[in-house]
This record gives sequence, C-alpha cells and structure tokens, in this order.
Amino acid sequence: MAAAIVLWSLFMLGSCRADRGSDLTLPDSETTTFPASETSSDITEEAGKSADISLYTVVYGSGAGEATREFASNLRGALEEKTGKKIKIKDDWVMPHESPDNDDYEILVGKTNRSESKKLAAGVRYNDFIITISGNKIVIFAHTEALLAEATAYFRIKLTEESGIYYWSGCFIKNGQYPLEGMSMLNVSAKNYKIVISDSPAAVENFAAETIRKTIAAKCGHLLDIVRESEAAGESLIAIGIGGGVDPDTYSLSASGGEIEITAGGAAGLIALVERFVELLDGAKTAALDKSLLDFSGRVSEGPAKRCEGAELRIMTSNVLFSDSPSFETPYRMSCLMHTYLTYLPDVIGLQEARNTQLAALMPYLEADYAAVPFAAEDGGQVYQQILYLKKKYTPVDYGFTRFRYRVIPWGVSWAVFERKSDGKLFAVTNTHNTVVAPTYDPGLSNSIEGVQYRISNCRTVLQTIDYIRQKYPGIPVFSTGDWNSEVSEESLDPMNDSKLMENAMQKATVSANTKTNSGHGLGLYPGANGHIIDHIFFSADVAEVLYHDVVVNNTVINGSDHCPVFADIKFLK
Repeated sequence: MAAAIVLWSLFMLGSCRADRGSDLTLPDSETTTFPASETSSDITEEAGKSADISLYTVVYGSGAGEATREFASNLRGALEEKTGKKIKIKDDWVMPHESPDNDDYEILVGKTNRSESKKLAAGVRYNDFIITISGNKIVIFAHTEALLAEATAYFRIKLTEESGIYYWSGCFIKNGQYPLEGMSMLNVSAKNYKIVISDSPAAVENFAAETIRKTIAAKCGHLLDIVRESEAAGESLIAIGIGGGVDPDTYSLSASGGEIEITAGGAAGLIALVERFVELLDGAKTAALDKSLLDFSGRVSEGPAKRCEGAELRIMTSNVLFSDSPSFETPYRMSCLMHTYLTYLPDVIGLQEARNTQLAALMPYLEADYAAVPFAAEDGGQVYQQILYLKKKYTPVDYGFTRFRYRVIPWGVSWAVFERKSDGKLFAVTNTHNTVVAPTYDPGLSNSIEGVQYRISNCRTVLQTIDYIRQKYPGIPVFSTGDWNSEVSEESLDPMNDSKLMENAMQKATVSANTKTNSGHGLGLYPGANGHIIDHIFFSADVAEVLYHDVVVNNTVINGSDHCPVFADIKFLK
C-alpha cells in the first residue's frame, strides 16, 4: 500500500518536525505518494535545498556496527553514480582535544558525535526516521538499524528523482506506529520515567535495562534515560535490582507510588522477569498501565528451566557461530544466546565455534552462574569446543582437548569430568565439532566425499576419547554434545550409531519434541521442518536415561546463531 508523503512549500533549516507526541512539530501539508516497497508508514516532507551534493563527505560513527557502515558505503556509491565524482567516506573520529563539530559539508549517517546528530537523537521517536539539513550537514538519523536502512534507501531513491545540478532537497520524517500511544504507568506518562540500575551493574543488569528501554520506546516512542542508583532522583522510576539476599529462584515486579521495582534473586530470574514485562506490553489492551498490571512474581524453576520429573541433569549443545553479518554482530548475537541459556538453565553447555571473541561477549552475562573449563591446545591455537557448567553445582576434576588435525583450528573434541558438589557424583561430557571441508584447509576436496571420511574419523576419535575416560573412571556416565555436521541416518555418523555404548538422545528419549525442526537455519530466520538435525547429544545408555529431548526455537535464539540449541533432560541409573 502506498504511504503518504506530506510536501511542504516553506523550509527553514533545522526546523523539520513531526507532530506525533514528540518534541518535533510540523506545519500544515498536502499529500503525495511514496513507493510502498520502501515504507509502509507516513512520511512527511518539507522543501529546502543543500549545497552541491558532490561536495559532501559521508560520515558514520566510529563505533558503528557493520550494518551502519554498509548503509554509509551504499550511500556513497549512490552519490558517486549520481554525480560522476569521487565521494569521500570516513568515520567521525577526532583527537581527544578536538571538537567533533565543524563547518565541513557532511552527510551524517546514524549516530555520530556531531551535535547535529545528537540533537536529533534527543527528539526523534523510536519508530521514526528523519532526513534533514542543518547548516552544512545533511543528517540521516534513526534509532534502529532497520529504520536507518529504510532512511538511507529513501535518500538514495530521492537522489534518482533529482535532475540538473545535484542538490539534496527536502526534510523528511517517517512517522512510525505506536501501539501504546500516550502510554502511562501508575497514572504517570511513560516519558517521565527513568530506569535505575546499580552503581556497578552486572552485564545482565545492563541488558535488562536496555531491553526494557527499547520495549517501552517501541510501544510509545519515548526512549527513557538509564541512570545509576546514586544519580536517581524523583518518584517516577523503574528500579532494577538483582541479588541482595533474594532467593535466586524468584523474581517479582511491584508498583508503589510512582515507582516500579523489578527485583530478581539472580541473572536467570532477571531474564525471566524481563521476558514477562515484554509480554505484558505486547499483550496490553490499554495504554494506561495501572498497579494491577504492574504487580506479579514467579519462579525460574516453573518456567522453561523446569526439568522433567526425575531428571537430575540437563545437557545442552549449541553452535554459537563464529562469523557475523550486518545487523547480527557478535555482541547482539551473544546476548540472544545468553537469553536462551539463562532461560533454560542447562547444567552443562557444549559450545561449538566459540572463539575468544564470542566468549568475551558471552561470558560477562553468564559469569554469576557459569564457568568455562580452562582448555588449552598443544598447538597453541584457540579451542572452539568450549564447555560451560553451573559453577555452584559442579567442579571439573579432569579435562582435555584433542585437535582432529594439527593446526586445523575449527575441528576437535574437548572433554571434562565433573563432580557434583552435593554428593560427589561423577559424570563426563565430551564436546565435538566435526569437520566440514572448506577451501581454507582443504582446497580441491569435496565435503561429500573426503568430508564424509573426515567425519567418520572424527567420530572414532570421540569414541576413543570416551573409552579413555571410561578406562580412567570406570562406569562413569558420559554425554557427547556437538555439531556433528551429520544427520542421524548419514554414513558419517555410523561410528556413533554403531557404538555399543553410546545412544542418540533424540532417538531414545521418553519424549522427543521438535524432531522435524531443522537444527540449522539462516541467521535470523526460522528453521525449516524437514527433520535435518545435525546437532546431537549422545549418552552412555548403560548408566543413564534420557527423559526429554528438544530443539529450542523462538524469536530470540534464531538471531543468536545459525544453529538451534538442543538439550536433553537426563536421569542417572546408577
């Protein structure tokens, strides 16, 4: 459906404003149209003109992500195509003693340190974008990458409509939709609230505050300030607290006066509480949230973390994906995976493709609950097959790592023996990532021929590792997690399938859910339903029983990796 564009006859530099409850206002207008393929919301337009467009340099923030940099680069390409001249592009970095502001002709893309960008950041609502002229600057601003992509695309389309001397004309605002327009909490406008975190917040506390901030903004447009406890003043506060002697299994949201308190005993409880707050706003039938809506409590153990009756152990395998793509960079992706791990709370997690970069982004979220086994490789390279464990419940008493091929870094098997602190019970976990033939290490080879032989050899190495553990610790339960790069029926998994000791948890579980869901998928996309599962958990069936097996699929985890985590609830037989 085509959206409306409001075309203004009078333009004043820097005066372009959107009258939708924000600090921005617009004059009267008349309507024209804009291609529906670019936007589905109203865009207002005001007349005006820049200097010769070929004089401008494209500028993006020095801390911008890959997506924003790509938008800026594409814009530069469009300008060069339009003008036939070389257009400069750079980030906004300046020396510490220098002011970021200048009189240069610049097109500012997204959040930059220039005062023109900062001014718009304070006034533009969350689901809007704006393109305007301010002095010698053309400013393209949006709070989210999705809207910034739309804004830069709109700019490029408008360039193609210009003719003759190349100028940028106009000031444009996309007016987004707000399901809870005019939202209030406890009879106080939402825009008057501040989010309060501790003076030394944990990473998960920062995550919770930012999630609540963005959720409120998406519903009513207002981005609330996040302040430290020592800086907080006034009555309209959303206070986030974690720990403080509260039962780690519990969480609660309460409201009194003008203050909303979000309290959890631990990181997992805080994630569960934030999830429920998001669900509350998603399902709200009114923009006026009163005390009855802002008052609830719960227990982590009653949510997805709840184990099957009789289960003593939850094991998870999760490929975290070592490479990024625009809009799916490591810090964001690891926050999605953290959300999943703290929601399901497995006792042990086998990670694949967990480079130092991924661990550095992931572990600060998990450090209150999980520790990583301190593996080291003989060749000095990184160990991508990491094993995390609940550190208050278990102690690693033995561990090791074997590279499948010397200095072929991605592929190998790690292992650890854990002792349960409550009773001294021992069990072992191996974690593998089996070989995929790639040009980096195997130019000219075929993944369907030589790759199969590599994976067969990898499985045999895993079995040899299990045998070593069993020889050293007779009768110990062993669980093998991994991205095996093989479906259960494939030849490359035959050594595991033919093993007299190890069984596939998906096939042997009392209840096995989502068996038709592919464990691999496009990043940010829901997996298909063809049963292509290549992430498996094997277990020693002589001393353990699998009660439940599942492939985790939800709106959050699909943004974390191109693999869905798989977990199993387990009962020891001896």
